[in-house]
Amino acid sequence: MEDVIIKIRNLNVYFDEMQVLKDINLDVNRKQFLAIMGPNGGGKTTLLKVILGLIEPDSGKIEIAGRGIQEGRGLIGYVPQISDFNKQFPINVKDVILMGRISDGEGLYHNYSKEDVKKAEEIMKDLNIYEIKDRQIGRLSGGQLQRVLIGRALASEPEILLLDEPTASLDAESRSRIYNILKGINDQITIIVVTHDLTAISSYFDSVACLNRELHYHGNDNVSKEDVDQIYGCPVDLVAHGVPHRVLNEHEGVDSNA
Repeated sequence: MEDVIIKIRNLNVYFDEMQVLKDINLDVNRKQFLAIMGPNGGGKTTLLKVILGLIEPDSGKIEIAGRGIQEGRGLIGYVPQISDFNKQFPINVKDVILMGRISDGEGLYHNYSKEDVKKAEEIMKDLNIYEIKDRQIGRLSGGQLQRVLIGRALASEPEILLLDEPTASLDAESRSRIYNILKGINDQITIIVVTHDLTAISSYFDSVACLNRELHYHGNDNVSKEDVDQIYGCPVDLVAHGVPHRVLNEHEGVDSNA
């Protein structure tokens, strides 16, 4: 049996009277590369925020490496959507990466150690952003900024990396670069990605969770007709290696309420 690093049991979340997550049960193994897919409003980002401890569930339990959320959150690095990041903030690439070395309770402008600086420089070189280390973040391309945000998350040396739509609004070359970076570090850490990028699922991920308030499927990347019926309600085509093909079977449309 593989080592489970995230265990979710009977998770329920309400916003006012609306149930956003219903009876979620999910195991994520160490060094798994998991895609969470589903329609807008289906609860994907909410699930990430519950795992991070930013949203308290109404019922259910989450364990991170056998610990509660508050004790286990230090094992997690988080990459938000680019739209959630203030690109006008007067800070350069190097300082954004160094922010990942700040522990809970420490102020933003504290003295970094030589080890902190060395780690940040190693990460920037690995992500091919060292040459722009002094550039203000508002002057970066979308792909560059995404690599910076990944670098900030990696600077905390996490065991788990959560990413929310890391390739949204990026061109094909930048998307490929991001996924190759993630695949390259997946042999060291567990990675969970919220994505609508169906092209990437057959090329990079080893497992998929289909979420639309309820968890309709969790397994390998061969998602069945019935699973997609429940979350999307329409056939889905994608292009991989330049060849159009259908990985999600043809089916009759149903209302996904999304």
